[in-house]
Amino acid sequence: MPVRCKAANSKGKRCKSVALQGEEFCKDHLRLKLRGTVKKPPFYQRGSFVVSSVVLGILLALYFGLRSLTKEDILKLPTEIQMRGIIEESFRPEPFDKIKESIGKSYPEVGQDIWNTLESAFRALDKWQLPVAESLYKALVTVLPKSAELHFNLASALAFQNKFDSALNELKEAVSIKPEYANAHNSLGIIYHVKGRIRESTVEYRMASQLDSLHVFAFHNLGLILVEQDSLKESIPPLKRAIELYPDFADAHHALGVSLAKLNRFREAEDEFRIAIGVDSSDSWARYNLGTALLLQGKVEESIIELQKAATQNPKDTLAKHNLLIALEQRRVSN
Repeated sequence: MPVRCKAANSKGKRCKSVALQGEEFCKDHLRLKLRGTVKKPPFYQRGSFVVSSVVLGILLALYFGLRSLTKEDILKLPTEIQMRGIIEESFRPEPFDKIKESIGKSYPEVGQDIWNTLESAFRALDKWQLPVAESLYKALVTVLPKSAELHFNLASALAFQNKFDSALNELKEAVSIKPEYANAHNSLGIIYHVKGRIRESTVEYRMASQLDSLHVFAFHNLGLILVEQDSLKESIPPLKRAIELYPDFADAHHALGVSLAKLNRFREAEDEFRIAIGVDSSDSWARYNLGTALLLQGKVEESIIELQKAATQNPKDTLAKHNLLIALEQRRVSN
């Protein structure tokens, strides 16, 4: 049975054309390219994945790279570079006092030389002297193997050097010692995500969010990986929770907008993209997504403005130029 095209104008009036077989849009609206999450491998499978870079953007900005887009591959998620901030936050070392308390519980009598080594390890990691920090934390976990927090900080030093297999082992040790360790579960999720082990990553993000109802990164990461898997309705609650915990979390607003857009809820997606841009006006990708969501609602003039800004902010963005040409053509035809 023929399916009617889902495109609508600004007043909500549906397109009268029949959608192409196997698609949700007619041939005219299907030409509109959208930025999405499915057709190109996610960030962890593309190029070098450098978690040790300086935090860019926030979050706090899950989104995953340029793609060749289709209707099924709707709007784009965070790039590898935009994700670095989230990754660094997820591997933020445990503070000195927390580790000292952890050690004191398992090892009541610790010599001053241990505390001196711990201080040196903490300073090295804080100053990004990663090989030094790795060596010192390895020495500490050899002497004090029952401290989950020591294993976590060693994992941080390893992950920041892209030594993911070794970091994974330390995180597994941390959660075996302390199963309720939400930070370690979230970071395990990151490592599994990096390695493309999506099911295990999802389990760890979910565990972290269940263990700590205030863990904004766990909720964001869970929502983001669910969007990647096209579990769109399931992705919305954790993303909304991340936003509830941190209203200016631009990445979470962007990811939520992507999820809503893939569900054809373009008006709600528009709102989320506007909020993301309000937090970071330099985000040309969020502006691209906003322009595209507007165009899919038939708001041609508004779409042209946003797509022009996106193309100006990022002259190499051929998709913004592509959709801008479509918007200009729609305006010409309507006039």
